[in-house]
Amino acid sequence: MNRGSLIPALIAVAIVSSMIGGGLYWTRNNHLELKGQVLKVRSYSIDQNYTVAVIDFRVTNPSTSQFVVKDIDVSLDTREGKTLDGSIFPEIDARRLFDYYKVLGTKFNATLVVKDKVEAGATLDKMLAVRFTGTDANIQNRKAIHLSIHDVDGAVSEIVELRP
Repeated sequence: MNRGSLIPALIAVAIVSSMIGGGLYWTRNNHLELKGQVLKVRSYSIDQNYTVAVIDFRVTNPSTSQFVVKDIDVSLDTREGKTLDGSIFPEIDARRLFDYYKVLGTKFNATLVVKDKVEAGATLDKMLAVRFTGTDANIQNRKAIHLSIHDVDGAVSEIVELRP
């Protein structure tokens, strides 16, 4: 290869590289994913085998697309190494739960439900009332809580509260 064709080849490589880099830079926020954190977890043992946990959390949609909730899964990791899957209360039952079990305190936020929308760039405070098969000690001494929120288009976002 001679010097006359080497310079145009290097210029072409630089142009293609800048186009690819620019495309990646401009589309960096198009990845649909919720970011979030668990703010507070309150729990109460409703009998020997079942405990209700109220999880208050904040979610942010940093992408340029709307996130529409299709499904929500909640699990809890105990200190003993077990994973407890939770059953989520619908909004109407969550309201009744707060009316009946005053020890849970005040219902601060609306329940995150199927078909809820998190607009692009928006931040929302939501809650989930969840029933776990386990004791209140399992909830209070948990290792982690996992909230998996599924979008209608297939994206899955996980919010994890890890405890030392």
